[in-house]
Amino acid sequence: MHCPVCNADLTAFRMVDQIEEEYIEAIKNRVTLEGELARSRQEHALNLQKNRRRSNRLVLLLLCLPFLQLLCGKRPLPPVVEAAPVVSAPDSSAFYQQQWQQANRQIQSLEAQKVKTVRYVIRKGDNLESIGRLFFNDWKAGYQIGRDNKVPNEYQLPIGDTLYINFR
Repeated sequence: MHCPVCNADLTAFRMVDQIEEEYIEAIKNRVTLEGELARSRQEHALNLQKNRRRSNRLVLLLLCLPFLQLLCGKRPLPPVVEAAPVVSAPDSSAFYQQQWQQANRQIQSLEAQKVKTVRYVIRKGDNLESIGRLFFNDWKAGYQIGRDNKVPNEYQLPIGDTLYINFR
């Protein structure tokens, strides 16, 4: 793909756009997974608290049962030797934690692929403002391009020289 005005090669920009779209999609996925992880942890904490209350009531009932039977005049039951262990609800947050880590790895790989510098060959009629408009849709960005490339005269660029455009 080439620019209709100056015939510059724009394939790097298409790659940057595609990678940025994937990056944004991965970030949206990570934010969704973080929300699901937080909700899952909250549900797990509530279930754990509910199960603890339930087990505390059962232990209290088992401890008070012999005394209640004495008060009613019935012979007490033999004491409970071993209570069954309390099993908490399964932790569903582990699934979301794993998904969140996978999304982070995907974002890191996309950040590594991101094109950070593009070479641009100066053509007839180019100046820093037009190059800034071309790459960043902002004429003021051309001055930063000039500072990055140590251009001595911003209005007279030698045709055929190469500028390196940095995407930060």
